[in-house]
Amino acid sequence: MSRKYVVGVDLGGTKIATGLGNMEGDLLAVRIIPTQASLGVDGVIERIHSTIYDVLEKAGADIDELYGIGICSPGPVNPKTGMIALAPNLGWENVPLVQLIAKEFPVPVFLENDANAAALGELWFGAGRGVENLLYITVSTGIGGGIVLGGKIYRGRNFMAGEIGHAIFDANSPVQCGCGQYGCIETLASGTAIARIARERIQSGEESMIRSMVDNLDEVDVRIIAQAEEKGDKLAKDVLDNAVRNLGLFIASLLNILDVDRVIIGGGVSKLGSRLFDGINDVIVKNMADIPAKNTPIVPSQTGDNVGILGAIGLVFESIGYSRVG
Repeated sequence: MSRKYVVGVDLGGTKIATGLGNMEGDLLAVRIIPTQASLGVDGVIERIHSTIYDVLEKAGADIDELYGIGICSPGPVNPKTGMIALAPNLGWENVPLVQLIAKEFPVPVFLENDANAAALGELWFGAGRGVENLLYITVSTGIGGGIVLGGKIYRGRNFMAGEIGHAIFDANSPVQCGCGQYGCIETLASGTAIARIARERIQSGEESMIRSMVDNLDEVDVRIIAQAEEKGDKLAKDVLDNAVRNLGLFIASLLNILDVDRVIIGGGVSKLGSRLFDGINDVIVKNMADIPAKNTPIVPSQTGDNVGILGAIGLVFESIGYSRVG
């Protein structure tokens, strides 16, 4: 029986999203269920197993037709040992995930963190097709990243490369990041940071229509701030201008270091669209030296809600040395 399918599993704190793809990169079946982390490791593993069986059945495929299974997970992971070192949103520590999945399915199983997998998803199936070197940045609750060099994920000696959200951008900042440092770019330009800064300025007495757009300031998010800006709100414009400037300057620094072919931005904040991308490009043009990297395309993600599944499938392709699609 020929091997012609790949399974990708996106394991998160709230949901498990599993897809079956063919070797051309087409998604043939998808199954999404709640993670139910309260069930513990064994319970969640059983739920992962069930989704894999489900997508195989939906597509009329057999286990013997699988090249392999790719899994992406939040938190620090060790791709060599297949171990999830720490996943707070799952309540897991030192879980041998690859070993547990491989007990059920006698095919190669591969593990990667979610940001690196997203970069692979873009490389194989999204905005990174056709290039060999890219930087993927997700700007959402936090800021994460994945670095692809020579068509391969660059993981670093301790598998921690790409943790760009915790690069210190303003050492004098009084804001402490969740990692314990002060002044991380995540505290200045993530979706959480943008909302926090707007709330703090309103609470300090600055005028803004944002106050009348929500029942409680805790409801303020990037979407509300963007709506307020469109209606002419000065505070909203200033908050977004500062976040875009910080992110643009940060990306300019990364381009000086990495000189990649393309920068791809995903995550909730990327839904600002041209407000974000035009702003970042403007900052780069005005602040970068006149070198070729200044013209690096900054583009939105193209993998959408399936980024984790596609990234996990791309992980299998990369791991088995399959020729890249597109």
